[in-house]
Amino acid sequence: MKANKKITGEFTLSELGAVQPFQGWLNEMNFDYAKKGLTFKIANLTDELFDNILIKASELDDSANGQMDIFEQSEPKDVTEEPKLLEDPDVISGEFDEVE
Repeated sequence: MKANKKITGEFTLSELGAVQPFQGWLNEMNFDYAKKGLTFKIANLTDELFDNILIKASELDDSANGQMDIFEQSEPKDVTEEPKLLEDPDVISGEFDEVE
């Protein structure tokens, strides 16, 4: 007996900026696909190919998401500078009026 399972995958990206890189990757990998808007339909896939395409689509979609940059930065943005400590905490310099 011989059995062959073929899957049709439909991958819809959420970021417009991921469409061109994903399409380029599919072309490099020689996949035949139909594209409509943000959706790619790919026929005759195995489970392994489907999973690999899903992983790549997710990676490209996440990298095109501008909101992800906020969480991936090593340094926070727009942070006010911490005040500098006085040299001697018991002495405050400046001109002051005497209070009796």
